[in-house]
This record gives sequence, C-alpha cells and structure tokens, in this order.
Amino acid sequence: MILPKVSVLFLTYNRAHTLVATYESFLARINYPRDRLELILCDDASHEFHQAIIRGLSFDVSLCATRNQGLGANTNKGVRAASGDFILQLQDDWLFVGEPDFLRDVIRTLQCHPDIGMIAFRERSNLAVAETREVDGSQFDILIPDLNDNGEIESVARGVYTDTPHVKRRNFHDIVGYYAEGIPMTKMELAMNRAVSTRADMVVAVKRGPETFRHIGEAYSFNPGAKREQLIQRIGAIPGGHVVLTLARSARNLFRR
Repeated sequence: MILPKVSVLFLTYNRAHTLVATYESFLARINYPRDRLELILCDDASHEFHQAIIRGLSFDVSLCATRNQGLGANTNKGVRAASGDFILQLQDDWLFVGEPDFLRDVIRTLQCHPDIGMIAFRERSNLAVAETREVDGSQFDILIPDLNDNGEIESVARGVYTDTPHVKRRNFHDIVGYYAEGIPMTKMELAMNRAVSTRADMVVAVKRGPETFRHIGEAYSFNPGAKREQLIQRIGAIPGGHVVLTLARSARNLFRR
C-alpha cells in the first residue's frame, strides 16, 4: 500500500543550530518512506552565517526570502508550495523524540475522521475536551476553545489552534484562511486562532501519550508576546499577583494617555 505524501515544513530564521537538531532528529527517528516525504525549507532571510549552515542540509524544496517578512509570510509560502496530501509543520526548535510510527498513526486518524483538520502534539491542559477518539490504539482529544461571553477568543492560549508542531490537511488553510502577514507574531497567532476555533467542520485534536516533540528554543524565541504572556501567568499565580497586574495595567494606561 502506498502511503499518502506528507510535506514537512521546516520554518526557520537565524537559528541554524536548532534547525539542524530539528532536521536531524526527525530524519533519524521517523518511520515513514523518504520518497513519501517532501522536505520544504522556509527561511525568512536568515543572515549569511546561518544560510551557510542551512545549505549543508538536504531539502526537496528551498524557499529562501530575500528580506525578512515575518512568520506569517514565511509559513504561507511553505503551505502554498506543499504538494503533499498532508502537512507537518515544524518551527526550527523542536526535537523529534516520539515514536517512529507517529506520523502513520496521525495520518490514519485524519483519514478516518474527516472533521479533524489538524492534530497537535503538545498538551493543552487549559482547554476542555469535547471527546476522545481512538484509532489503532492511539487516542486523540478533540479540544473545545475557551470563548468569552461574546463567543470570541481573547488570547492565543484560549484558542484550539497552535503553531507548535502539528499535522494538518493540505486544504486546511483553503478552508480556514491563511496566516495574516505584516503584523506582530502574537496578533497573527490570535487571528488564526479566531479563524480556526469557531469552525465545527475543521476541529483540532491533540495526540495523547508520551512526548512527541521537545521544545529546545525557549532561550532563542523571537516572540516577545509569548514571553510577556508567560511572565503575566507566573505573576498571576503568586499570592497578590492579580493586584500587581491590575496596578501595572492601570499605570500603563495612564502613561499612554
């Protein structure tokens, strides 16, 4: 039986050291025919030092921007170039540490459940689970977005979409829309979350079980919004933290006037 073709997007910018680890860990462990994988490099105009290292890796398609345009544009060009039946999207700082057969399991699940548009691999304990589905012994939780009283997503963490490693159908973005370009990363992620989280025909699932991808790039993150959100959560968790945050927001609003 011929397995579906999977396009693997490696999204990178000025992090050749973590990209090499992401690339090599994936190819060393994955149990999927190489001729059914399409490896696509999406480089957002990295500096020459990083490009020299990247050129030592073997990709089927190399998309190298001449100027930095942000994560939204960098991802869109890879999605549009993908010719596979499914897309595995990887930013350049995720080691593959999971079971070698994980991709086969995920593809079978997407084939068996047409309403699942995307499967992610990082626990989302802050979100409720609508149901758990099982395919060939693997379990997948269907996530429920945390909507406000107006039926909207207020923050990235409350939506079901995630830009952490995930597999999606090739037509996923034809249905929900592509990534917003020319805006800050956090706003881009929020826009995608709002587009995905309100659809009943394209639900998002998380694969249960042991860790599949391990994040190694926290110290090199280009997302200041995510770091700020993590700091806010840490402050809010300590006694009196919510009071401190309220005072800080009041002072910020006063300064802006």
